[in-house]
Amino acid sequence: MLYKEVYNLFIMCEWHNKWGETESITFNLYGIKEPVNALTSFIMMFYVFMYIKTPIFKRDLILAENNINVDNILKYCIIGNLFFSFIAHATYNNFCIKMDGFSMIIPLMFLAWFYNHIYSVFILLAFINKTEPAFIIGIVNVLYITQNKIINESDLIYSLGIVIFAWFMWIIDQKYKSIVRSFWFINLHSFWHIFCTLGLVRLIDNIQW
Repeated sequence: MLYKEVYNLFIMCEWHNKWGETESITFNLYGIKEPVNALTSFIMMFYVFMYIKTPIFKRDLILAENNINVDNILKYCIIGNLFFSFIAHATYNNFCIKMDGFSMIIPLMFLAWFYNHIYSVFILLAFINKTEPAFIIGIVNVLYITQNKIINESDLIYSLGIVIFAWFMWIIDQKYKSIVRSFWFINLHSFWHIFCTLGLVRLIDNIQW
């Protein structure tokens, strides 16, 4: 029984035929399961690193320490998620697949705890194995608890629009794999990696945490 649990956790793949790239000519190229999806995750990690905030002067640290700390924690969480996504798409390692989903929920739970919305933490825990609804619930909850902390409302709406667009790419990629089969260069799940990261970083920077 213990061997079976270890096998399920680290070896058994949950992603067979889940993403559109499984139908692409790039699938398993050079032994990399989903090279385009893996590469976009890897590239976007470095993009987020560019937006890690550091105070220039000591006065900046005193005035904005809390906001910088929370801002950076959220961005490091995104980097962690992209790292697990990179390994998961490249190898189909089941532990990294699970962490790819779980690490999307961690920052949302952190914010619920940070703002003393403990009931939201339990709601997210209830959906911990259902990444899609947990992510949506978490984002809506963040927007609700930070509604009075928005720096630029129009820019935040634009950021949210980018995330919603990315989410549609995520869904369409799973439902219509034939798109990638016919046009291998239109890899919609990789669009999810790119646009969701772009939107989330911009959204984070538009809230005074």
